[in-house]
Amino acid sequence: MQRLKEVLVEKHIGAILIALLLSQTFSNLVYTLSVPIRNVLTNATGSPLMQQPLLAPDQITAGLVNIVLYGAAAGVLLKWLYFAPQPKMIDGTEDGDGQEADAQ
Repeated sequence: MQRLKEVLVEKHIGAILIALLLSQTFSNLVYTLSVPIRNVLTNATGSPLMQQPLLAPDQITAGLVNIVLYGAAAGVLLKWLYFAPQPKMIDGTEDGDGQEADAQ
């Protein structure tokens, strides 16, 4: 698992994957926000065959689920690849490299 992490970070594959996930998140956000606007414009044409409900719950729900899933996947991958776990503190005397600091 450590080797996979090293390859993803060193070859910038992880950064590209995070960027793709974030672009999907924002794309779905824009689409979800545009559904009601599109429906208002469609209903304004006056054709009864083209009438749609103002809020399409199935489209909005699917869009919100996609936003959450893509955003969560990007966040988990970002945390795993680029944010190292914090060192454990033992009696408040441990420094960042895992060695106990000299008390003076």
